[in-house]
Amino acid sequence: MKELINALISIFTRVVTSIFIFTSIYLVAFVGFSASFDIFDILFILLIGFLSAVFYIPFLVDKSISKTKMLIMEIVYFLIINTIVLVIGNFSGWFCFTQIASFIAFEGVIVAVYAFVLFISYKVDSNTANELNKKLHNRNK
Repeated sequence: MKELINALISIFTRVVTSIFIFTSIYLVAFVGFSASFDIFDILFILLIGFLSAVFYIPFLVDKSISKTKMLIMEIVYFLIINTIVLVIGNFSGWFCFTQIASFIAFEGVIVAVYAFVLFISYKVDSNTANELNKKLHNRNK
C-alpha cells in the first residue's frame, strides 16, 4: 500500500510540476511576462494532477501486463487525461473550441506535458531497474 501511495504522489508531483513548467513557457512566449495564474487556475491544475494519479492506478495494480495491453492502456489513459484537461480547460477559459489556434496550442501543451511526464517516468524506472540489476549482479559474485 505504501508503494502505491508513493507512486501516486510521484505521478501527481510530476504532472503538476510539468504543467506549471510548460504552461509558464507557453504563457511567456504567447502572452508575455504580464501573464499570471489565479487561484482557480492553480486549483484546476492540482485537480488535473490528482485525476492523472487516480486514473493511473490500473497501471500500478496489475504487475503482469503484456506489451500490447500496456500500449492499449496508455492510449486509453491519454484519451481520458486529454478529455479531462480539455473539459477543465474549456470550463476555466484557458482556451476556446471555436478558436482553432488556441485549441491547437492548448492541445500541444497537453501532449508536451504528457510526453515529458512519460519520459521522466521512463528514465526514473530505467535507472531504478539498472540499480537493482547492479545490486543483483554484485550479490551473485
